[in-house]
Amino acid sequence: MKKWIFALACLSGTVFGAGNLTPNTAPAPTMKTLSELDDALTQTSNRAAQVEARIDILSLPAADGAMHAIQQPGSYYLSSHISVNEDYTAAILVDAEHVSIDLNGNRISRWLGTGGEGIKISPNATLTAIENGYIEGFEFGIYSQATNTSLESLYVEDCTSNGFHLVASAQLFNCRAKSNAGAGIYTEDGCVLMKCTAYKNSGIGIQTGNNSRLSKYGRGLQNTRSNSAQRLHGSRQRWRRNKNG
Repeated sequence: MKKWIFALACLSGTVFGAGNLTPNTAPAPTMKTLSELDDALTQTSNRAAQVEARIDILSLPAADGAMHAIQQPGSYYLSSHISVNEDYTAAILVDAEHVSIDLNGNRISRWLGTGGEGIKISPNATLTAIENGYIEGFEFGIYSQATNTSLESLYVEDCTSNGFHLVASAQLFNCRAKSNAGAGIYTEDGCVLMKCTAYKNSGIGIQTGNNSRLSKYGRGLQNTRSNSAQRLHGSRQRWRRNKNG
């Protein structure tokens, strides 16, 4: 068999060379210096900071009667509880559009004094989104004068007027109002409420304006004001039941 292979190789008359194995130039270095690596890491960190630069609300100064005022668009969070004294009418003022707030499960309460708002949203602060926290002891828990406010997983109780008070085009998901002297949840026209509950409020449990939607999971339970018919997608609607059920 080896003789046949040798013969075929000779008959083919073709010889394949290995080519020039000497490199034309010396290989270039591929490793980065420590300085270059530091620069790359700095650029990556800067890009990450631009994507998610959350600001602690407690670092913000007071303004317009509020203990902390948000006056620039952006993403904010609350790092601990807030207790408001008589020097302030509101705990947090939102005075800029495109603001998102994560309360991180913290509680906003009035320690001294009366009235005011836990969170006040000014008319120009459209597209404000707030989630995940507790508010108690103010005149209004959340008082929004801006359209397109979005609230999620918020709990308001023991306010001397409405727990939630919002104007048109608000969206509320999984919010609860309990033991407020006015309405538990009050909204104006074109609002959407899903899985919201009003419990033991002295006024109407849940009241919305025209062309609003209240999901079948929303409930107004044991509120003082007497029963009223609920009308969806039409004129104003109210959920309210006697305190004794």
